[in-house]
Amino acid sequence: MNLDRQALERRFHNEMVAVWQRARAEAGNTPVRVLQLVRGHGGLATARGRLRQSSASEGFAPLALRQRLDLTVEALALKDPWRQLVTAMELARAEQRLSPTRPARRKEDT
Repeated sequence: MNLDRQALERRFHNEMVAVWQRARAEAGNTPVRVLQLVRGHGGLATARGRLRQSSASEGFAPLALRQRLDLTVEALALKDPWRQLVTAMELARAEQRLSPTRPARRKEDT
């Protein structure tokens, strides 16, 4: 693995922690298990594991109800530069989960 990829993975890990903190602060969503997985296995391994599952995580529905899907693993994985870290199948699963319920983009996401 080259240094650029390692640096990108470290940045992604930090972004996973930041998204979890934002979900807690901005949407009252506190999926403790996700944070434990991120800290124990790393952000990328956790995200890829979640995206490989046949259904969304337990934190997805509460965020959807609050119209905060921007705070999901799925939304994070679809953004540049992170999308290059996951497989085409994982990207497709993220898009599938977000597409039927995808709200209008938040102003800061555009």
